[in-house]
Amino acid sequence: MLEAVFYDTGCEIHLFTQKNNNNTNNKKGRTEAIIIESKNTTYAETLKKIKENLTDTDMIKQINRAKSTTKGDPLISLSNTAEGKTIKEKIETIVRGEQKVRLLDGNKQMTIHIHGIDDVSTI
Repeated sequence: MLEAVFYDTGCEIHLFTQKNNNNTNNKKGRTEAIIIESKNTTYAETLKKIKENLTDTDMIKQINRAKSTTKGDPLISLSNTAEGKTIKEKIETIVRGEQKVRLLDGNKQMTIHIHGIDDVSTI
């Protein structure tokens, strides 16, 4: 319609539209992870023990990477299709109760209730 109005006037028309940001498919979900809390063994010793005793190739393929936490404990991140509970149970049998093994669920969400904020406050 604007082209018809300004057809022979010699003016240039530039239309700007806002980008639609309602695409929720771009959000990446957090994957599951396993933390092995060790007091007597080092990061390298723990990973070496797991690597030597974990022989199931399907479980090995489900492990993405191993990182160190700020405390120095191993954090093993799993793939999206991984069965975290079975891998956790296998690692628990490998360390035989010497270390605490925790599974961090990537889809777990928490509701936080904030009270006492008035309309004037900004975040």
